[in-house]
Amino acid sequence: MNESDDSRFEFSHDWFTRWIPAWRAHVPLCTRYVEVGCHDGRSFTWALENLCVDDDATAIAIDTWRWPEVERRFDANVVATGSSYKVRKLKGASRRRLVELPDGSADVVYVDGSHEARDVVLDGCLAYHVLRTGGVLVFDDYRWRNPEGKRFLPPKPAVDAFLSMHADVVDVLYEGYQVMVRRTA
Repeated sequence: MNESDDSRFEFSHDWFTRWIPAWRAHVPLCTRYVEVGCHDGRSFTWALENLCVDDDATAIAIDTWRWPEVERRFDANVVATGSSYKVRKLKGASRRRLVELPDGSADVVYVDGSHEARDVVLDGCLAYHVLRTGGVLVFDDYRWRNPEGKRFLPPKPAVDAFLSMHADVVDVLYEGYQVMVRRTA
């Protein structure tokens, strides 16, 4: 996908394009990609076209798709890539769907489902088990600030807790608004 030409796609927001340089630097080509929190597919379609380049690659999309219009856009955007045959869509809560994936089966896992710390730490821990040794785990929204009136912790404390709990088995590759780690054991 050419980052400047999205004419094939319909995205409601672009929360992803600015992170592409970090992804290009730290996230490898893969045969098994998992994304938690796909929305209408901006990051997912980029990964499908830029990371899952082999014909036998698989990209797994996990989302609740609570709004039919968002799910419709996701489905249409995946079809627009011409690689929908590589996609496995798992609709539902990530805490239920991630446990369905075999341990060590993913090369890259992108956690971008919830902005609540309690969900993010669970997604990170479950994703760690799905990730193969040497694979890359990406957390989004590390520096996101929750709006006034929201009564939950944002992702940063969860990612910090994950990093602390897994300090002996991950290497931090990148830390900014996103955090990227490589599983070492």
